[in-house]
Amino acid sequence: MSFPDPRAASPFAFGFAVPALLAAAVFCSGAVLVPLPLPAPTILLEDRLGGFLCEDAGGEGELGYWPVEADENPLLTAAVIAVEDRRFAFHPGVDPIAIARALRSNLSGRRQGASTIAMQTIRIAHPGPRTAVRKAREAVAALTAVALYGKRFVLARYLSTVPQGNRINGVAYASRRYFGKPVADLSLAESCILAALPRAPGRMNLFDKDGFESARERALLVLTLLRESGKAEADACAAAAVQLRAMRRPYRDARPEESMHFIVRAIEESRRSRAAGRRVRASVDPGLQAFVAGVVRGAVRDLSAGFAGNAACVVLSVATGEVLAWAGSSDYFDRSRSGSVDFAAVPRSSGSALKPFLYALGLDEGAFGPSSVLADLPFSVLGPTGEYRVGNFDEDYLGPMLYGRALANSRNIPAIRVLEAVGPDRFLQLCRDLGLARGNRDSSWYGYGLAIGGLEVSLSDLAAAYATLARDGRRTELSFFAGEPGPSAPGQAASGQAALGASAVGQAVLSPAAARRVLLWLSDPQARAPSFPRLTVLEYPWPVAVKTGTSQGYRDAWTVACSREYVTAFWIGNPGNQPMNHIAGLNAAVYVREVMERLHPLQKEGIDELLFLPPEGSEPADVCAISGRRAREGCPVTVREWFAPDEEPRDYCPSHQRVAVDERTGKPADARTPVGRVSIKTLVELPREYARWGHARGMDASESAEDPAAGISVVEPKSGSRFLVDPDIPARFQTIPLNAVRGLQGGTLEWFVDGRTFAVAAFPFTARWPLERGLHVVEARSSDGLSRSESVEILVE
Repeated sequence: MSFPDPRAASPFAFGFAVPALLAAAVFCSGAVLVPLPLPAPTILLEDRLGGFLCEDAGGEGELGYWPVEADENPLLTAAVIAVEDRRFAFHPGVDPIAIARALRSNLSGRRQGASTIAMQTIRIAHPGPRTAVRKAREAVAALTAVALYGKRFVLARYLSTVPQGNRINGVAYASRRYFGKPVADLSLAESCILAALPRAPGRMNLFDKDGFESARERALLVLTLLRESGKAEADACAAAAVQLRAMRRPYRDARPEESMHFIVRAIEESRRSRAAGRRVRASVDPGLQAFVAGVVRGAVRDLSAGFAGNAACVVLSVATGEVLAWAGSSDYFDRSRSGSVDFAAVPRSSGSALKPFLYALGLDEGAFGPSSVLADLPFSVLGPTGEYRVGNFDEDYLGPMLYGRALANSRNIPAIRVLEAVGPDRFLQLCRDLGLARGNRDSSWYGYGLAIGGLEVSLSDLAAAYATLARDGRRTELSFFAGEPGPSAPGQAASGQAALGASAVGQAVLSPAAARRVLLWLSDPQARAPSFPRLTVLEYPWPVAVKTGTSQGYRDAWTVACSREYVTAFWIGNPGNQPMNHIAGLNAAVYVREVMERLHPLQKEGIDELLFLPPEGSEPADVCAISGRRAREGCPVTVREWFAPDEEPRDYCPSHQRVAVDERTGKPADARTPVGRVSIKTLVELPREYARWGHARGMDASESAEDPAAGISVVEPKSGSRFLVDPDIPARFQTIPLNAVRGLQGGTLEWFVDGRTFAVAAFPFTARWPLERGLHVVEARSSDGLSRSESVEILVE
């Protein structure tokens, strides 16, 4: 649509109006209002299917201000000009004919306005009292604006800012909110509705029944003006009139309550990265979000008797890092449960949830491999604040454990040994690289707790870290917007709409081989035995890597499940960090499974398993679960592990020996043993550190397991330990264990305290000593006095 130069208008009109208005401006004085600023456009946030989530009104509380061109929809532009300023093309910004008609009407007692589109644009940009002086200044500013910017610019600014009711400004935003479409797609009838609103946007509220009827009546008037002016054909106007009469009142979209925490986060991200944003397509899936919100509510309802105060859940797409569902609490508006707090973003004690990353680091650092064996035995270390003891959640020990099985069983003591090997500083740096550690504390603040829950993490960061595992170790950044391309997961391609901005960083923080091995271990139901029995909530019909975590005192219960397509992370706890009644990670796993089955309908039925891939170039081999060496006949438990060509064990298991045994003595048979009293048994040869553990489990030990050259070592107590006598506990109950190991499993050891014999102990050489105040020296000696341990000093206070 073209507009003539204002100076080409009627010489009489131009020559009369300009001097008169300039004189009025001089008379009224004051600055002329010329700038036409466009406020920041509203962010309209929609879900990934186009449904309404919310609108960000900004600081002033007004909505809209989406830029629109003067000819973006010629029908709409023609309708606006027909009803608001029909001589727009012919005057210089002020219409002298309209002014004369208004003066005549006002003198006769009938109120009539004479504002042009240019004058209204000035008034919208610079609101003020409706006085004669103000009107004169607006007229001068309108003339100046048209002369400076041209009519096309002024009209475009009017269309971008004109009030449309319900705090909506500008036809582009009104078109989207009232009709769900862009301005260019408006029909003639819809264009007439929007053109009608500026006369009385408050009274013609399209969401109100009476207001909509008023707007419809005025729209029919606009349609008549278009037909009479020849801007629209008669047939088109007749069809538009039929559409107007049949048109239904638009409904006011409401924010979905179950998405409140996601909305808050998405708006924050929009403000930060989309300052010029308009319509933003968020990543959340409305159906999945409603389902997840229901699962979270159900979890709190089910577990409230166990003093669970709230829960949260986050679901991510592995391929893109997009947040598909985010429930930060069971009910945003429940003050009794601090529902407005987004628990998906609150750092909490991680329990065992970080162990997969520690084990992956152990692989990448070369400290361990798939055949490495970790000792799950009593562990204590003497530190500056005293003796630090670590136990397992089941208060038991499983002895020698393959590296991956130790992870899958979530044993605490093996994790401590991995932390010692890689170093706390290195692991803390990995947590920072993964986005898990966001503070500036160093590793000394956490100590051994880094491995077993000392580091506080948020549920959302944890979900992103597990997505990193599923993406071959490439870091995942959460994306709250649909269609942002990120590095694809192995064997998959990223999908979505056109990019709206940067997505997952994709920086490699773990090797693909380490990430894949960890996922294979966590998805293997057999690897979890015996800590987690088969056919429980952790075992899926298709490969799902699952990790649970429980913080000290049952304050936090975590479960993260990861397939090749999705990550689901779940947290249960209390807003005030109070302990729950034995609610652990396994409880959270129940609800994670509900979500994962919703995400994988085909895999639930056994279709398309989505297998995790082994490390590239690796080959499988069977190893003994006790020794980590190549399995042989007699190994009671074998495990199939994936090895690179240079790391597969070459020697066979030395721990299980099939030997001929004399049934009468239980010792190896010799030439004197009758043939009928010979039987073949598998004897277990364990390193001496496992001797007590194996003996307690009735394992048959071969004589070759003994090492006479090995000396005696006191395992407990540690030298330098301090013990306190509790005056409220009877003395007979206040004892400490004395434990030692030696090369020979037979015979006895003598325990000496302060140089005097305290006890004589047969294998496994244990005793208990009653506490006595003072400084004491403890030793263990062989019965023949030929060997002794180093002296251990302890203090009892």
